[in-house]
Amino acid sequence: MFIQVTRIKGWRACIAGHGTSISEAIEILNATGEKIVLIVDENQRLSGSISDGDVRRAVLQGKVLGDSATAIMNTEPKFCFENASHTEVEELMRQWGIHQLPILNQEKKIVGIYSWIAPLRLETRENTFVIMAGGEGKRLLPLTQNIPKAMVEIFGQPLIEHIIRKAILEGFKTFVISVNYLGEMIEKYFRDGSSLGVSISYVREKKPLGTAGSLSLLKLENDLPIVVSNCDVVSEISFSAMLEDHQKNDVSATVAVKNHEIQNPFGVLHTLNDRVVKIEEKPISRSNVSAGVYVLNRELIYDISSETPTDMPTLLHEVLNAGREILAYPVIENWVDVGHIDDLNRLKSNYSLKGVQDDKISKTTSDKS
Repeated sequence: MFIQVTRIKGWRACIAGHGTSISEAIEILNATGEKIVLIVDENQRLSGSISDGDVRRAVLQGKVLGDSATAIMNTEPKFCFENASHTEVEELMRQWGIHQLPILNQEKKIVGIYSWIAPLRLETRENTFVIMAGGEGKRLLPLTQNIPKAMVEIFGQPLIEHIIRKAILEGFKTFVISVNYLGEMIEKYFRDGSSLGVSISYVREKKPLGTAGSLSLLKLENDLPIVVSNCDVVSEISFSAMLEDHQKNDVSATVAVKNHEIQNPFGVLHTLNDRVVKIEEKPISRSNVSAGVYVLNRELIYDISSETPTDMPTLLHEVLNAGREILAYPVIENWVDVGHIDDLNRLKSNYSLKGVQDDKISKTTSDKS
């Protein structure tokens, strides 16, 4: 395949020192979008590299995000010297299968970064993309008094539209929206999806079927895995990358997981009988929680009853009990679950969703007929 390499203009933003934490490395990855952080020593010489894959593995291994990023870096990073030709660089990057390559001078100090640019080609995804939009959104009252949760606006568009437009940019063209509460408003807004250049159809619950039950109503046109998203998740999760990981690992389901931390406001005493043996000051509890995005093999849909309400955790429990495998896909990208008014307000004031206000993909509700 033809590739082209170019020097990254803002390459210095990808550089970090040995004192950088894992969480700070994640911030750099998200801010630059280059999928690489280069760690340098006190003499500014290259010590190691950290990719988004390195960070995802660290999250699954339970690494503390406040720990030094040097614990997860590749200590033998690939590089080229500044006198290497473009042809040599292209061949090295193709041979090593990497998309970023630091450029070093003779003192092994970084003077730039090459990036692999493939021809711009949108790969069409034949997988069906399902959005669960049947909930009443009681926690968002009074905003949801007269509109469904999916239609609450953020940055000039309904929550659900951000999800659809992002998925379109990743090549998805077939969408199914599960509706219930005030679902006719969603149907009237999107209709058949032709205004967006895609196909949108709907499944309508006659009664609430839970967070997974309406999947039993799907009429799928192929046997490919489906992507499922809650309607109130605003994120930069790569749906296509998640789908590719699912297929590569040959599992029955994949769940996007977000590392969640809760700090105890008190000092905790550990006791043995009537003796204090250890004291922890305001310890932090860490866990991986569902990020509201899933990839499911089609055969799982057949196991869901169309009569009995089924929640997604129940479905996933059944998958595990049947001896099937579920892959965890760590989310290190920006992610917000809009469950409460406070979440919505924080999203409006602090969150930057890449491309959401780009004229090429943004379309306000005033454009709708």
